[in-house]
Amino acid sequence: MDAEVLVVDDEPSIRDLLAEALELNGFSVRTGSASGSSPAAGPPCRRWRPTGPTS
Repeated sequence: MDAEVLVVDDEPSIRDLLAEALELNGFSVRTGSASGSSPAAGPPCRRWRPTGPTS
């Protein structure tokens, strides 16, 4: 699978658990904290809100 996922959470145990589950299912995973303190995550993320179905 070519999908890359960024897992962002301030709780390391939750972040690591989710990252491991995604990696076991073939995803490439990067992790970071919501405070943006992890260099792997790059700059802090803005809040994302889904726009709903586009059909």
